[in-house]
Amino acid sequence: MTDSHSPASGTTHSNAEVTLSTPTLSSLTLQAEDGHRLSGLLGRPGGAHADAPLGGLVITHDAFGMSRYARSVCERWAGAGFLTLVPALYDRQQTGAGFDDVEQYPERMAAARALRGGLAWDSVLQDVAAAANWLRQEGEVKKVGILGFCVGGSVVWLSAARLAFDAAVAYYPSDILSLTDCQPRCPIQLHFGQHDTLIPIDGVRALLAQRPGLPAFEYPSGHGFDGPSTRHDAAASALAGERALAFLRAQLA
Repeated sequence: MTDSHSPASGTTHSNAEVTLSTPTLSSLTLQAEDGHRLSGLLGRPGGAHADAPLGGLVITHDAFGMSRYARSVCERWAGAGFLTLVPALYDRQQTGAGFDDVEQYPERMAAARALRGGLAWDSVLQDVAAAANWLRQEGEVKKVGILGFCVGGSVVWLSAARLAFDAAVAYYPSDILSLTDCQPRCPIQLHFGQHDTLIPIDGVRALLAQRPGLPAFEYPSGHGFDGPSTRHDAAASALAGERALAFLRAQLA
């Protein structure tokens, strides 16, 4: 893996600089193959990409569901020119679940962990497939990628192996060391924190040593370095965002 301590350009950029246009966000309803109906947050790009998005992008949320952070990620990537869609993966357990300020409210953290523990991968993949199908059919994009964080990163890892995507980006996929049988079928890019207590970096390195050629990057950060509050690492978040943007632009062109 590449060891990343500073942006290649020698400067630090905020995620706001990824935004090239003002996007429009709206809610919609998706239907999975088994008939389950779930909500989704759609981000439409503005400006030059309003009528010609760079591609479709399913965004799989972290353990805190449809939070303000999930909304900001949807908005950020739509602003970069993609037609984005965040499926509400907790809807099978609790409709519209999203948890903010979890470090200040332990009961919210506990509730999020309970929902995260209740996820069933087969059902999650049906919900992700419904989002991808919507982007292809209703969004009329030719190529669709997937990007996710934490448990959403695990969903990306699984989706790259089991579903039809054109590109995938996983930030600190929390279950990757227990999903070693997955073989990505599309180009994938991975991002890890060297001080992530949920995903021991030595285990990650051992796994990737068995899969030479997978683009993976390390950052001197902990778990959730793209996320809000004390977990956020501005430099790591910015550099990972730049790399992910360049990768997705190339793969979904």
